[in-house]
Amino acid sequence: MPLAIRSVCAAAMAAVLLAGCAADQRITVWTKSNVSEEQRDKDYSACRRYADKQMAGERGVQQDLDVMYGGTTSGIKPTLGQNLNSYNDAKRYDNLVNGCMTDAGYTAVK
Repeated sequence: MPLAIRSVCAAAMAAVLLAGCAADQRITVWTKSNVSEEQRDKDYSACRRYADKQMAGERGVQQDLDVMYGGTTSGIKPTLGQNLNSYNDAKRYDNLVNGCMTDAGYTAVK
């Protein structure tokens, strides 16, 4: 594939990713009847710990692959594939936290 076409494809992919990231920047507030802010914060922290635990193994494997293939820890600029992996990792983490909060009876308000 000629360099010009690859550059256009890369720019288009970056634009799509940035648009997706911008949409995700909305703040989520969790609500549940008769629950104090303190309890909500405790529940949210518990859900984040749950998501961290679920993601720990996956993150370790991905980090090892990134280092092996010259990722950010080697001082080389991350590739598009590595950026996509980071984005997917963040989305999976958010989905785990959101699912946990929903399972605990909370409703998301954006």
